[in-house]
Amino acid sequence: FFADYKINSWINITYNFGVNKSIVSRDELIDRSSYGGTGGENALGSLKEDIYGTQEIQSTLLAIFRPRINDHFSLDVKLGNDINQRSSRRQTVHGVDFIVPGVYNIMNTNIRRFTNDEKFNRRLVGLFADATLGYKNFAFINVSARQDQTSTLPYANATYFYPGVSGSLVYTDAFNIKSNWLSYGKIRAGWAKVGNDAQPQRGQDVFEINPNGFMGLPRATRGSTTYDPNLTPEFTSEIELGTDFSLFRNRIAGELTWYDKRSTNLIYAITVPTTSGYGRFYTNIGEIRNTGWEAALTFKPVVKKDLTWLVRGVFTR
Repeated sequence: FFADYKINSWINITYNFGVNKSIVSRDELIDRSSYGGTGGENALGSLKEDIYGTQEIQSTLLAIFRPRINDHFSLDVKLGNDINQRSSRRQTVHGVDFIVPGVYNIMNTNIRRFTNDEKFNRRLVGLFADATLGYKNFAFINVSARQDQTSTLPYANATYFYPGVSGSLVYTDAFNIKSNWLSYGKIRAGWAKVGNDAQPQRGQDVFEINPNGFMGLPRATRGSTTYDPNLTPEFTSEIELGTDFSLFRNRIAGELTWYDKRSTNLIYAITVPTTSGYGRFYTNIGEIRNTGWEAALTFKPVVKKDLTWLVRGVFTR
């Protein structure tokens, strides 16, 4: 669903809503006297039915402001709300020993049990803002900010904020450079920070229900993984510097970028001594840093009315 409403010449409101749903159904059949049989209670064959469904709901409300300042300056402001909800469910039932040969149905088995019944829900609500100020269409400054609230982190740390800022200058237009070999030139710089939440059911210890239990009685078993009650979001910040250029009437174009990316408070399950009663501890750990260069070069050896031949190469380090 999409709706667009223009309030006046410089204010526009849009709303986008969508649902994506999928269901996968799988059967695993081991017939009587099959090579896949394992003997024992499985000697007369077995049937496993597995159903896995996912659903994602996305809602985005956006207000766009483009007021006219003057002939030299332009301003583009966006304010919005973003809601994303994901849910999944998986159910698996296992039937063993067919009663009537050749009838492949769970009800036609002597032993029936649920081996899996899982539900996961995640909701992320965000508020965001983005503003771009331009000067004579060759100099731009962009500032952005976003605040998210997630359902997968402890309440005290469930709300987190991350900003960004960037700028660019088309110096061939700014300095009115007229050249037979330099067609276009731009420099750019930016810094941004991005937050990331955890997977569902990572906020506290989870108990699993075993329907078979002990002596016919159901029981609940605590999982082997415990979770940090002070779990915080992951954050990734990146600095990027670069330039773009075109030469000889755009026959040759290139891009050169240097970046420095740091990821902190990584969410990871570390191994702990079994004497603690657990096997893993889900918490925030260290830092990962990536820095390097990216370069791209595009060449047009043939440019005609009905044919353009483009060759592009990319280098990263």
